[in-house]
Amino acid sequence: MGEKKSNKKNDRENLSLDTRKEIYDNILKNPGLHLRKLIRKINASEGTVRHHIKFLKKNSYITEEPDGNYSRFYVLKDFQKKDMKTIHALRKKTQRNIILYLSVYFFGSQIQISKELNKNPKTIEYHLKILLKEGLIEKAPTEEGFVITNLKNPDKIKFDYKGRNIFYRLKKPYEVYDLLFNYKENILDDISEPLEDYIFNLPFENNIGKNDEKINLDDLIFMIYKDKHN
Repeated sequence: MGEKKSNKKNDRENLSLDTRKEIYDNILKNPGLHLRKLIRKINASEGTVRHHIKFLKKNSYITEEPDGNYSRFYVLKDFQKKDMKTIHALRKKTQRNIILYLSVYFFGSQIQISKELNKNPKTIEYHLKILLKEGLIEKAPTEEGFVITNLKNPDKIKFDYKGRNIFYRLKKPYEVYDLLFNYKENILDDISEPLEDYIFNLPFENNIGKNDEKINLDDLIFMIYKDKHN
């Protein structure tokens, strides 16, 4: 579905209804919301919410993307397909925590991840396969006792594990970090795990809408590296 050209007058008229604007604003601030959660946030009936969603979709303000048993909503001007896949995963607890593990430690084996997350290795294996299939993670190559990352700094990290290990890394880490730190309050809305708490409390402000400033991801990543690897 192509996106229509924005017309400020039409936008004001189309979003003038309080409930419609509230739905749009909630989807804008909480990318990847599904219908039930959206209804809980809006003081309106399911029928009313569905009516306004239909209008917003028809007029290319939002898009609806399938995600297993759910459909998730995004504001069209803000998200591409690649972002939606990442947010789908970040809204699922185990997949989110695997992504957070790889965001904090930069690589990990199935056994390392299962120990850190206190999950059965078979459960981790299942979710690793999904993340691999979706192209969000990949197998990390090794070289003379180092695991190669997809980062500028550190570009590789020493490891001393014996035996044959398959390590995983984020396929496009900067895209993941960008989503995490620009939408962390809205994606990580049920903080209950140590890695979630760690990410959520990193001392960087959400800069969306603040003079178009962007978080310096290289500085942030190096801060995590010094904190967790030294």
